[in-house]
Amino acid sequence: MKKMYSFTSILALFALMLLGQGCDKDNALDYPTLDDNTLALRINVHDIAESRSSLRTEGKTEDGQDPYNENKIEDFTVLFYKGGGQFLWSQKSTSLGKDKGGNYIIPVPKNQIARMDGHTTYNVYVVANYTFTSSEPQTEEALKKVVVNEDINKTTPTKFVMVGMTAKVIDMSKAEGKNLGTVDLKRVPAKVRLTLVEVKVDGYTQEGEAQAKLSNALDKGQLFNPAKETTAQLFASEYRKLTEKIIGSDKTAHFYSYYTKWEGEKERPTLTLMIKFKKDGEQSAKAYYYKVPVEAKESELKSNYLYDVKVKIEILGGLTEEEPKKVMGKLIVKDWTTKDDAFVLPATKYLLVAEKNVSMNNVSTYDIPYQSSSEIHFENIKAYAEYVDENGISKKVDYEKYSVWSQASEFPKISIKDGKIHIESKIPDNYIPKTIEFDVKNKDGFTEHVKVIQYPSLYITNTFGTASSLRPHGNFWNERHLKNKAIYRIVVQVPQDKLLGVDVILGFPQTQSQTFYKETFGRWRRKQYNTPVLTGNITKNDEETSKMVSPSFELASQLGATTIMPYFESRNNYPQAIYYIRGSERLEYNDGSDRRPYGAAFNCEKYTETRNGKILDDWRLPTEAEIKLVDRLQHAGKGVVKSIMTGNYYWDANNHNGATMMSKPDNSVGWRGNVERAYVRCVRDVKDNTVTK
Repeated sequence: MKKMYSFTSILALFALMLLGQGCDKDNALDYPTLDDNTLALRINVHDIAESRSSLRTEGKTEDGQDPYNENKIEDFTVLFYKGGGQFLWSQKSTSLGKDKGGNYIIPVPKNQIARMDGHTTYNVYVVANYTFTSSEPQTEEALKKVVVNEDINKTTPTKFVMVGMTAKVIDMSKAEGKNLGTVDLKRVPAKVRLTLVEVKVDGYTQEGEAQAKLSNALDKGQLFNPAKETTAQLFASEYRKLTEKIIGSDKTAHFYSYYTKWEGEKERPTLTLMIKFKKDGEQSAKAYYYKVPVEAKESELKSNYLYDVKVKIEILGGLTEEEPKKVMGKLIVKDWTTKDDAFVLPATKYLLVAEKNVSMNNVSTYDIPYQSSSEIHFENIKAYAEYVDENGISKKVDYEKYSVWSQASEFPKISIKDGKIHIESKIPDNYIPKTIEFDVKNKDGFTEHVKVIQYPSLYITNTFGTASSLRPHGNFWNERHLKNKAIYRIVVQVPQDKLLGVDVILGFPQTQSQTFYKETFGRWRRKQYNTPVLTGNITKNDEETSKMVSPSFELASQLGATTIMPYFESRNNYPQAIYYIRGSERLEYNDGSDRRPYGAAFNCEKYTETRNGKILDDWRLPTEAEIKLVDRLQHAGKGVVKSIMTGNYYWDANNHNGATMMSKPDNSVGWRGNVERAYVRCVRDVKDNTVTK
């Protein structure tokens, strides 16, 4: 909406007066008598705001808005150039006299008068609200490229630089030849406005005022040149409330940018709209975000144009500013002075899928609500499962639609049912989650990607450890039977009395306080073993707890594998805080030692494992039921995760009946363990709602 300010009736009247000679100056400020050598220029600032052509919008008029200083003219400079580009002279408005009729009196330099003979074209430029920092540009080309950096990143800028130009063959001998005509002033920046036509989302009520901001605006421009200033930088405004009203009840917010041209989406000016909605029946509201691109013709914002983007909001937006919902509005681009009559706002084009990251927990069907401006269909459907084998190598099972029958039966069916996206998929029976991915597309060209993870009632996933307190460097030196750094996680979703034939009580096992002691020398150098050095929590050592299985627990990777050891290394019935290197060599407790703890309970109390840079230090001994469940899982017929615990005996928390014997130990590891001296693998409870992989 290019709003043009008119230098109404800019008249060129010459008198017989030379520059620096002639009439009384004080008298000239009031009611000068024009002679043949004087130039008169009429500029009525008040008329500029009231008499210029109006911006018509649906039968209403809209001028540049005075509250935002869009019509403000502080001063101006008139510059004369000879046709061909040579600078002649200039006059600032502050140095001009003014007559009774509002005409500014411009003295003509003596050396210019003779040239105004009706044969020479003069280009007359008017630059308002701008001060030239040095001498005036000596060529028209240089004038056009003068950089403007007046701050416009505000609702109300201090002022707008404006420019105008006219060309005239001046002939002093004729009245017509002394009239320069009309100069239309144009603002150097462009204006972008977001107009919220309607907000109506079924089942939701708007809370508070909508807010918007403009990104990828440009902070510098050139006076006349329609080109992107090379020293300019992109900027984003702050959020502004849509509280301005231009027409009817529509609410708007406005922004400014200097001329910009873009090639890709990264530099395209974009409006971000934020609206808070409260779901019917709920107490609190959430912020939803929408991305509204300014899809201007020829990918440019031109000086002195209004880019009015009108939008309807009929769907929920994205929940974060980084992932907004893209909506398209109706873009009206007009001069800042003229505008066509009413337009019809088209239906908003959109595609909204309510859930794009879905968890199917022990179910074979799932429905996802969606809203679309046109018919949808599904593409790029795929299904697969991922796990880590006994060698620590990541594996992937692809369920192809037309593959062998056993895999084809795992492939999902995606359809539309009762107005929702309907997913039908067999629950996995190999104890690992199934991942389903597909694209939802509509006829308006929008695409949403959906990722579904389907979990059976009992499943195993993994992350990876990088180091542990037993192996600080994260390597298996001279331990060829150890290869797997996977931290397996076992999750039980459905409470049951039996899991894979193991009697269980589902719940987080209780712990008990345990003190560990060290050897000291008493009187007469007699050894004593009752000096406490460490008190921690270990899994409760009783029969009831031994039947418990944590609903979500992680098993230390093979970075936490041990050799065989007793449950406690006790002296005189005092569990000792002892480390060992090899064989029977013993080392007493030392907080700074990186040697391996000796004694199953002490080992898990001291054990740590590092994952993604975070040290996990809340390990405990597993219960007897947890060890048996892991043993059944690694040997389950359809299960794909094997050889998790390969020793023949492992310590559980209840030492009253000795260590737990495994059903099918790995012969390569050996049969060194027994009920009194066994291997150790620690576990930790996971009490959050996260699911790995």
